[in-house]
Amino acid sequence: MGLPYDFFSHLTRLQSLNLSGLRIEVLPKSVYDLTELQWLILKRCSNIKRFRRLKKWKKLVGLDLSGAISFKNFAETGFKLLPKLQFLNLSNSMIRSLPFLRDITELNHLLVSGCQNLSRLPSIKSLSKLQVLDLSGAGIKEFQNHSFQKNVDLKILDLSETAITWLPSNISIHHFYLKGCSRLEKMNRLESPEKLEVLDLSGSSSLVCNLFENSQSFKNKSQNSAPNFRHSETPGIITFILFRLGKVANLKFLKQTGGA
Repeated sequence: MGLPYDFFSHLTRLQSLNLSGLRIEVLPKSVYDLTELQWLILKRCSNIKRFRRLKKWKKLVGLDLSGAISFKNFAETGFKLLPKLQFLNLSNSMIRSLPFLRDITELNHLLVSGCQNLSRLPSIKSLSKLQVLDLSGAGIKEFQNHSFQKNVDLKILDLSETAITWLPSNISIHHFYLKGCSRLEKMNRLESPEKLEVLDLSGSSSLVCNLFENSQSFKNKSQNSAPNFRHSETPGIITFILFRLGKVANLKFLKQTGGA
């Protein structure tokens, strides 16, 4: 059961459309002609598998397909046709791969939590405005980029419950979630540790942290300039050492136990 194909034909100024929870398999053809559309919300539309065409959605800034458990992929040119896209939520969908992200340079939220079929993330080098990257519970095993140097606005990075074994360099964020990353054995220094507010390492049993040991901001400081924090017997972490934690003035929440 679906909506009539011409259901939206006369709604030419429509800017936001929420069809969450509907059991439609395809969008009405008239939706693809909504040239003023800015937000399309299809949360829990469990039967939708794909989009037909996107070329008239040039003003779209937000697309939410979270919980669309049948949605598998975009056309390779999909994001190229969405130059203003800022918010993309594909959490708990069946997405297998993402098109190149280089054409959606305005993107600031990318959420693919729970996408177990997604094993690799395309390059995010061009996403200089990206603020939130949520890969928690996804099938991600590696990064295309070896550095986050270009992602200067990134504030929240969630890699919890992923199978990653290494992290890119030049990570500078406020909230860092690595809960249950059982294959991650080492975490190098953060680029700007003084920005860190939340750090969750719970359940990352193999992790050996030397987050701030070689931090550039500490090189000219004496070892006694700030108190050290050393705790090597914490459950869930073999060795956990944060040098000069007192320098990290913004740290509000540090979770390091093996429990939830």
